[in-house]
Amino acid sequence: PSLPPPRAPREGRPSAKGERPIYVPADGAFRDVPVWDRYALPPGWRVTGPAVIEEIESTTVVTPGFEATVDATLNLVLTRRTA
Repeated sequence: PSLPPPRAPREGRPSAKGERPIYVPADGAFRDVPVWDRYALPPGWRVTGPAVIEEIESTTVVTPGFEATVDATLNLVLTRRTA
């Protein structure tokens, strides 16, 4: 079966829709992190973890040491950052 085309991002610059506590093992504690609406993120958008990206079908937790980027076809790409 063919897949539907990706949803176009909403107009304007995305902003975090709130915060959520997540456990960060490196800190040994819970930490409030920004929560992003996946459907509002345009190509080229990026965030450095920790962060949460929510969509209807899934939730992505971007842990410290990773960066999430939206590519040209609206895929969410996580990359490990090096020091």
